[in-house]
Amino acid sequence: MRRTVLMMAAVGLALLMIGPPGWVQAAAAPPATTRRAATGPTSAPIDPSTPKGALKTLAKALEAGDRKMLLDLLHADSPNEQKIADATAALAEATAELRRASTKAFGEQASRPLGVDSAAVTEALARVDSSTEKVEGDRATVTSPQDQGDSLILVQREKKWRVPMSQISGAVNAADLDRNLRDSSEQARLLKELAAEVSAGKFKTAMEARQELDKRIIHSAMPQAAAATAPAAAK
Repeated sequence: MRRTVLMMAAVGLALLMIGPPGWVQAAAAPPATTRRAATGPTSAPIDPSTPKGALKTLAKALEAGDRKMLLDLLHADSPNEQKIADATAALAEATAELRRASTKAFGEQASRPLGVDSAAVTEALARVDSSTEKVEGDRATVTSPQDQGDSLILVQREKKWRVPMSQISGAVNAADLDRNLRDSSEQARLLKELAAEVSAGKFKTAMEARQELDKRIIHSAMPQAAAATAPAAAK
């Protein structure tokens, strides 16, 4: 099952400006210049009690970095999936924090290098609005009108529609889980650190801040950086 247009609408917003860990790579939206044009209405009130409404609520929560709401909308079937959900919500929260700091420091248009895009949520909601929804008991399928192979399954738990973490993460190799969680935690830390520096006026432009972020992410992924931050071996 492909997760493209609908996953961009539901999850990719929060990960737009960075390279996310492997288990959420499929959910990352492409740069704003390559996104498909949105179609369909966007002004209708959001009804979170429907599958499409849940997806739109998720898109809004991602854009706002609402950690609590995200965790309420993501369904984990196992302790490992819950860890991934927690990491995804933390990364979304940190990304939103940086977007807000950048917008305040540089203005909306100038902050695009740091993922600020006022049209992103509108486009995401339009993609969900134009999709088709099929409900079968406590399971629903939302399908893109542009590509019938692009669909997303939701499940109903406690009278709420939620996105299963398996739809976002896919199969996660247990051996890679800890490393992926560390990578996500480090990226969230870097984003929050940069947000504080942007707010403090350390950078003249958003592009300068983005270049610094890229440099730090690359450095954090290097083996020597990982070794430097690893716990010391017990003596």
